Amino acid sequence: SAETDCRRLLSSASASASAPARASCSFCAGVGGELLRLVVAWLLPESGKSLWSARAFPLFVCEMLARRRLLLAARRQGFAASATPRLRPLAMLTGAEPAAKPLKPLLDFSDTEAVFRKLSTSELVRAYLIFNLCRIKAVSQNAAALLATSRGVLGEGLTRKLVKSTFFAHFCAGEDAVTIRPTIAKLREAGVGGILDYAAEADLTDTAAEDVGEATSSLERPQQARAYDYESELQCDKHVDIFLNCIDAVSAATPDGFAAIKLTALGNPALLKRMSTCIVELRRLFEKFDANGDGVVSRAEFEAAYDEYFAAQPGDTETTPFSKAALMKEFEVDGGVDYLEWTIRLRLEDLPTLTERCHTRGPLYDAALRGEEGLLLAALRQRVETLAAYAETKGVRLMIDAEQTYFQPAIDNCVLDLQQRFNGKRDAAGTPKAPVIFNTYQCYLKATPEALAQDLERADRLDYNFAAKLVRGAYMYTERELAADMGYPSPVHDTIQDTHDCYNGCVAMVLDAIAGGKGAELMVASHNQDSVERTLAGVKARGIADGKDNRNIGVYFGQLLGMADHLSFGLGGQGYAAYKYVPFGDVDEVMPYLIRRAQENSDFLGGVGKEIKLIQTELVRRIRG
Repeated sequence: SAETDCRRLLSSASASASAPARASCSFCAGVGGELLRLVVAWLLPESGKSLWSARAFPLFVCEMLARRRLLLAARRQGFAASATPRLRPLAMLTGAEPAAKPLKPLLDFSDTEAVFRKLSTSELVRAYLIFNLCRIKAVSQNAAALLATSRGVLGEGLTRKLVKSTFFAHFCAGEDAVTIRPTIAKLREAGVGGILDYAAEADLTDTAAEDVGEATSSLERPQQARAYDYESELQCDKHVDIFLNCIDAVSAATPDGFAAIKLTALGNPALLKRMSTCIVELRRLFEKFDANGDGVVSRAEFEAAYDEYFAAQPGDTETTPFSKAALMKEFEVDGGVDYLEWTIRLRLEDLPTLTERCHTRGPLYDAALRGEEGLLLAALRQRVETLAAYAETKGVRLMIDAEQTYFQPAIDNCVLDLQQRFNGKRDAAGTPKAPVIFNTYQCYLKATPEALAQDLERADRLDYNFAAKLVRGAYMYTERELAADMGYPSPVHDTIQDTHDCYNGCVAMVLDAIAGGKGAELMVASHNQDSVERTLAGVKARGIADGKDNRNIGVYFGQLLGMADHLSFGLGGQGYAAYKYVPFGDVDEVMPYLIRRAQENSDFLGGVGKEIKLIQTELVRRIRG
């Protein structure tokens, strides 16, 4: 099969002296060749397991066959041997995303000897094999079904060992805060910090949800959610202990490091969805008050809308909670009220009392959190505040992960409260301090630029440090499916280029805030080399790093463990603040996370093809060296 493939490829290449030639067939350049190399390595006795014989032999045979066929073809065409096109070992198409405009890079990420110097050859081979497997659509898009089949055929134990030695070993650091230490230490040696992430995930319909009101019926449709297996409030408390241990591990192993948390671990996912519904209804209420749609509620609009939707009660004064007079004084309506001020003044906890004044029961009344829901919300806030306060005492930053759009308004609401409390610009002694809480913005969502601009403005008005992690996003498939099922427009950008443009624009927005002395910090969490290079160029153009250590300018770079190593190690090796997202957890619990990694590496959102090419180049360099 390989020789037939070689014949077809090389006969077409020899038709023109200028045609690019491949040094190997797709078999040897792809998964088949890698499997062959691994099999050879396993079959040889210990004394004969040399890297050359195990990995170079198939490549050597294929390349010699290719050279021989090209020479014969060239002679038949009358070309001199010297005119034979120069062969490039294991040349493959890249999946790199296009840049809007070419940039002169400030760093060389193609120096594979430098960027991969901390990775062993076996780690590179494993990465090469896994990335190629992920690019096979039949594998990546049916990973869950393949795992189920493997359990049925091989058994649970053998399947678990197989996953643990391959995908888990590549994308996760260990199962607990102890087993991850060697990975953290290795990253530190390469100048790369760690963002520890307890990566267990579960489907929303798998939650043994306590009934949280009638609205939980909307959760019956299966959704792949970034949620933990929720059994009880006690389980959420246990997750707090896990995150506290995670913060301790960061403090001990990665000074000024990060810990990542998910709010679906700290409260009932059904409650988070109810909170999100409530926040959406609050926005709709603002739009009703803003009669002329200019984005500002005037005094006249406020009075008219209040009388239309809410009832006055006997004895109302300026001190009566949520009376018209009290709200007008609270909002200072004479100067007009914009949406940002609206969200600052009205809290979710206020809605039960406010909606008791409604003339008729409507969506806002139904969305308000009452009774047990209010207690669950208070418990959720207490858990996240406990983690934030502990992280602050340990000198650790917290990154709150983004999740699906039906959770995100609730997550943002909690994070903005935390930022106002823990991201103050100075401590009690008046000393400038860095932010503790980072929110996450998904740039594949059309609404992200507006949300980012509002949150920057909020931080400026309330005088606290803004801190953001920008990602492209990880729930595109489910978001589009849900939008199609529910009959509303997809919240996700229509094209990948739109997502790239949105991401780069959001980076520029935060860099402008940093350069303007707004007290902002940014984590560029991207595997896209073009975005990284644009960020570096933006930092330089704005003079953000002038006279400063690049690790202390408030601009950080993050990539997932096992992905985009050339970026992480390249940045860290050149003195930039580079971090790896380091997931950990029990193998069975993190399986949904691993499935999403496989889907992302199918080359739809990321330039994994370029990474494969760099790994190939380094493997060939080591073999020949």
